[in-house]
Amino acid sequence: MAFLTNDKLVIVGAAGMIGSNMVQTALMMGLTSNICLYDVFSPEGVAEEMRQSGFGDVNITATTDVAEAFKDAKYIISSGGAPRKEGMTREDLLKGNCEIAEQLGKNIKTYCPDVKHVVIIFNPADLTGLVTLLYSGLKPSQVTTLAALDSTRLQSALAKKFGVMQSEVKGCATYGGHGEQMAVFGSKVTIDGRKLTDIIGTADELASLDASYQHLCKMRDELVTLNIVPEISKWGEINPNLA
Repeated sequence: MAFLTNDKLVIVGAAGMIGSNMVQTALMMGLTSNICLYDVFSPEGVAEEMRQSGFGDVNITATTDVAEAFKDAKYIISSGGAPRKEGMTREDLLKGNCEIAEQLGKNIKTYCPDVKHVVIIFNPADLTGLVTLLYSGLKPSQVTTLAALDSTRLQSALAKKFGVMQSEVKGCATYGGHGEQMAVFGSKVTIDGRKLTDIIGTADELASLDASYQHLCKMRDELVTLNIVPEISKWGEINPNLA
């Protein structure tokens, strides 16, 4: 089997449903021949299932030890936050998951400062990604979040609304906050070739984007209040790439 790389990929939160699915997807896509499953709960069961699925050309390891997991890691994908429970918003997860992101960033800085890229997908992803970036010491281009999900959700919702195949909905784009406060740009959307604006009209997109940005700033400032991050003027002291 041909792999895109032989570099070490670490899946954080691998014992959970999302994490285990990411492990399987990475293996089926042939992303790397070297994959490590890390979780505070033992991910050995997931690793054994993958080995028994016939991925014989891949070195699949599993551990609850962060130093072992992150050593020599070149890529990290983390779903290792707490999930939303019924009735909770993304903002309800802010403090707890951003504290997890802080520790993740510090672990990266300690055990694998030469990592090439980190992807954060636990909510609220805009803030957990920012906190990870701050404390990891990485460059902004090295940390991304699962931002495309909202655009796909918009596409799916419109397809359901108008009773068409999802592939017939084109041009979906969302910006700003990931979640309830995202800014929806509908001016380029078409439904089976027909412009969405000709069907239902859309709100002022730039005003929506500005409101979403202000919401993100408010959440960012809340991190300062919670003592998870210092004032913005001091971020460069923690991560020179943000100076």
